[in-house]
Amino acid sequence: MISKNRKKENAMILVTGDFGFIGSRLMKRLERDGRRAVGFDIRRSPLEDIRDRFRLEMAFELSQCDTVIHLAAHAGVGRGNLYP
Repeated sequence: MISKNRKKENAMILVTGDFGFIGSRLMKRLERDGRRAVGFDIRRSPLEDIRDRFRLEMAFELSQCDTVIHLAAHAGVGRGNLYP
């Protein structure tokens, strides 16, 4: 949802899973298009774990994001079965 106080072009976008295949390409595209975006990925830092509600809420607050694109996921079925 876009804040009424910001124009859509100036919206801050938070991308979860920005180190993944799709997320990394999306971040490059957003940058190329001049969009403001910040990534959140556990592979960058263990502190960036979307399962940690406190840290995720802090990321929302610090980034002042207007939009979230959620791309974080377990890569491969096997790992997800071992660590649900």
